[in-house]
Amino acid sequence: MFEIDEISHLLKVDTDLTIAEIEKRLNPLGFTLGYFSPPNNEILLEEALSHHRVNAYGLLYGSLSELCVALQWETHHEEVMSTKIVPRKATGPDWKGMILGTGRKLGLIYQAVLKIFPHPLHLAHTLISLSTLEDSFPLEREMTRKELIPRSFARYSKAEGGRKLPLKGDFFLLLEWAGSADRVRSLRHEAETILRRKKQPFQTLEDPQHLRMASKLLKLTLPQRPWGGGVALKEDPEAKNLEKEILEVLR
Repeated sequence: MFEIDEISHLLKVDTDLTIAEIEKRLNPLGFTLGYFSPPNNEILLEEALSHHRVNAYGLLYGSLSELCVALQWETHHEEVMSTKIVPRKATGPDWKGMILGTGRKLGLIYQAVLKIFPHPLHLAHTLISLSTLEDSFPLEREMTRKELIPRSFARYSKAEGGRKLPLKGDFFLLLEWAGSADRVRSLRHEAETILRRKKQPFQTLEDPQHLRMASKLLKLTLPQRPWGGGVALKEDPEAKNLEKEILEVLR
């Protein structure tokens, strides 16, 4: 199953395809999933859903639970179940949210309905030199307040990944802007205005070698700290208890 609704921008697809395979079929049609799992997007859609893998492009497009509109799965009793493609509040309990991330404990997800987006025609990369990694967090929070959201970002030390990039400090923040030419130009301009006001050294990468290195770094791993420097969410004990209760009911 690979069925696109170009009016609603939804894709109904079997989960035995990798994200990379889905992207390869969507891109020539002008669409993208808005999802990337480092380092190469070769993860199966089923694994991404059943383990609720983090989206490297989540800042711009949303988390996997936001991108996934509906699911079909087969329980361990060979019962076929599905959620409806309607706002969750109109359907009662959030079964989709209960199934995502349970690792096949409640059954095998074999089909999903996902949001798709117009494929970004333009990309731009901004390299911001830092004295310490912590200097990045207030910059990120200010960009958030100004609604300057990159598609992806990475923070590294010069020793980790910056030897081939034009750095002026020992650490750096790398931003990737994506969208239409006008949108990318506007995002860059607003971000650069903030950086100039703060006298923060930065460069817009244009050299092909620098761009290749930047793309490689952004796809290598997920940032250890989320955008803005917050802490990663801890496992919710109430959610774990709810999962156990559901398992007992379905056994």
